[in-house]
Amino acid sequence: MSIASLAPANSKKARTTAINSFTTFLAAESMTLEATHQLKDGDKTGKVLRIILVKYAYSLATSAEKVRATNTCLAYYGNVKNWLVDKYPLQGALVKSQLQKILSGLGKYCRNREEVGDEKKAPPCSKQDLETMVSLLYSTAATEIEYLDAALVVMMWYLYGRSSDAETVEKSQLSILPGK
Repeated sequence: MSIASLAPANSKKARTTAINSFTTFLAAESMTLEATHQLKDGDKTGKVLRIILVKYAYSLATSAEKVRATNTCLAYYGNVKNWLVDKYPLQGALVKSQLQKILSGLGKYCRNREEVGDEKKAPPCSKQDLETMVSLLYSTAATEIEYLDAALVVMMWYLYGRSSDAETVEKSQLSILPGK
């Protein structure tokens, strides 16, 4: 008898629902669960696990098709995080504190959303949020679209008042569009 068999039925159902949500997120990102498992198996640093969970948390918080309640976002993320950490204990141990910070940031973001009728609005990004986005985008960028996203965030940062940081970006990093 394993410890998992002692879990209440509603906990098992909640985890299953969260994993289904995660699988739907992966399908929207043109990935499969098996492909992500292969990526995580090849990574011994935990970086892939962290990146996937960061993108999943972002999709939960900003989902346009279905605005989820704060508790639902936190429960889905927590269940998927725990499931993946159980499945990959070595990588999970390396990034557990970072994953917990993502969870607290997700909770803060979801709690601060303003409700206006049927539409929920998030608060504006802080300078620290923009810095985090830029560092994540640059550390994981592999395609032209991802570098374009990073360039756009740097431009937002510049317009937000951090021109000294935007000036350090090389021109070659910003001119990634074909023919430019």
